[in-house]
Amino acid sequence: MFRFRLKPLQKIRENVRQERQAELAKALEAEAIVREKLESIQHEIAATKADGRKFASGGMVNVDFLIGLRRHEAFLLAQKADVQNRLEQVLAEVERRRQAVIEMDKEVKILEKLHDVQKEKYDAAMTAKEIVSMDEIALQKRQRMT
Repeated sequence: MFRFRLKPLQKIRENVRQERQAELAKALEAEAIVREKLESIQHEIAATKADGRKFASGGMVNVDFLIGLRRHEAFLLAQKADVQNRLEQVLAEVERRRQAVIEMDKEVKILEKLHDVQKEKYDAAMTAKEIVSMDEIALQKRQRMT
């Protein structure tokens, strides 16, 4: 019976690969959250600009309100820059984790290939032994008949 000696190592590598995949999934989830936040801020900036245009085009202009809108817009732009910074960091982390998954996947595939090669060699050796055994039986049977 064939027994792959590196099976425990293969299991460890497969477990590590699963852990890396879970970490990648978390990073992708974080990326989605940050992108959603960025989209929300961009939408709010557009709405603030639209409000400013609407109130500025009216007859009586409330300067304090427009100044408040501009301050809010400046705050949103600062938030947007911060979120874009975080997005860049998250994207770098996603790429790092993606590379870790790729590396672990390569290591697992190498062990799987080694397993397959050793299994084929074992099967070939067993087939050869069976052929030799059958030949011996046939030879003994022939000798008895003659």
